Amino acid sequence: MRARVVATALVLAAVVRAGSETASTPSARLIARIYDSGFADAHDTYNGIGAASDGRIYYVLSSERHDVAGQMFVLDPASGRPRHVADLDEAAGQKGRHVIAQGKSHVNFVEAGGKLYFATHIGFYSIVDGMETMGIPPAGFSRYPGGHLLSYDLASGRIDDLATAPEQEGILTMNVDGRRHRIYALTWPGGWFFRYDVASREVKTLGRFFEKGENGKGAEYRTICRSLAVDPDDGSVYFTRGEGTIFRYRYDRDAVEPVGGDDLKKDYFGQYDPASPGHMAYNWRQTAYRAADRLFYGVHGNSGYLFSFDPRAERVEVLDRITSEPSRRSGMFD
Repeated sequence: MRARVVATALVLAAVVRAGSETASTPSARLIARIYDSGFADAHDTYNGIGAASDGRIYYVLSSERHDVAGQMFVLDPASGRPRHVADLDEAAGQKGRHVIAQGKSHVNFVEAGGKLYFATHIGFYSIVDGMETMGIPPAGFSRYPGGHLLSYDLASGRIDDLATAPEQEGILTMNVDGRRHRIYALTWPGGWFFRYDVASREVKTLGRFFEKGENGKGAEYRTICRSLAVDPDDGSVYFTRGEGTIFRYRYDRDAVEPVGGDDLKKDYFGQYDPASPGHMAYNWRQTAYRAADRLFYGVHGNSGYLFSFDPRAERVEVLDRITSEPSRRSGMFD
């Protein structure tokens, strides 16, 4: 369930030492500065923030309205003043078309070649049988047309509309292979995996790997993976599904296959029915690649366990639980 966001500001926080005590002590204070972006319809925001090489912070504030799009801003820490960059409907070329708005960006910005790559997602939902579904269009509006892959040129400020997601679905998960100029994404609610080649502008849908995704009922339900792990060495892209299977997109074959050596179904992570909603099952929640040891590091979504994944050895190693101190003491989830 989504916690309603009532503030319309971007909060940047810094831990400040109190006297001679270190920031890790219980008496350390968390001090936040509030930067009001001036977007009155701002709602839940997921990811959609990043620090670029120009020293600025780029972010998207989401909207839950059918007729108001998410808004992109930039904050220059030197001036402390947020600046509006774009309306996501305008960036996607659908402003004034009376279709469901591009309400949010659910992905992190990825910088490559002087550009920030990101994607749009639906922010307007209907509740059907207790589940969030694509928003049913009000009178005078057409259904959501699908999420868009976008790029923002850091030098010129130009936004280019690159491609639209298959099946008129939102873009839930995205990552970029900067060396090979490829964008990879997963859609919501169906869980389609597709790629976009920046040079050739080719879009290819590689399949559906989550049964009927988060729109499925009973045995056909699967939570969709929230993180695509790109290996810069060979161009492979990894993602998981609820049973714990790790999938690998092979750049050399332009095809997806399961990893045979290991999976994410670990007793430490808990016990989950992958066909039931309300949790991440055995999916990883977030991943990052560390070039120094050529490993991925990730976090399991519910238990908060940190693990490493060696793509060459096809091995997962559980490292530690990195949840809050109260959760660690009580054994509860964050």
